[in-house]
Amino acid sequence: GRRYRSAVKCQWGPSAKLLKKLPDSSHDLIYVDGDHEYKGVCADLENARSKVRVGGLLVLNDYYRFEWQFLAQRGRWGAYGVIHAANEFIMRYQPDWELAYVTFGPSGEMGDFGMRRVR
Repeated sequence: GRRYRSAVKCQWGPSAKLLKKLPDSSHDLIYVDGDHEYKGVCADLENARSKVRVGGLLVLNDYYRFEWQFLAQRGRWGAYGVIHAANEFIMRYQPDWELAYVTFGPSGEMGDFGMRRVR
């Protein structure tokens, strides 16, 4: 943080509760590696939504494709909720939020889902 005159703070604990405590529009980046079930991811996103500054990023870890490929084929859509909740969030809150990036690792299975607050 010193080199770029920035501050990075990692918090461990229940992400929805921790996010509620942050001041509104106070962060350039919030990276959530929290609850991976659908309802938990929705709670994390809702609690983080107002905490990111305009132009800032809200990122979800573990955007795994296996839900589409494996669970959805077996009628268990939503058991692992990162993809479903992230996609819903970006659709629900456009034009205030836009997709900034999606990353996948070497195997193409896992990655991050980054959204930018545009207003």
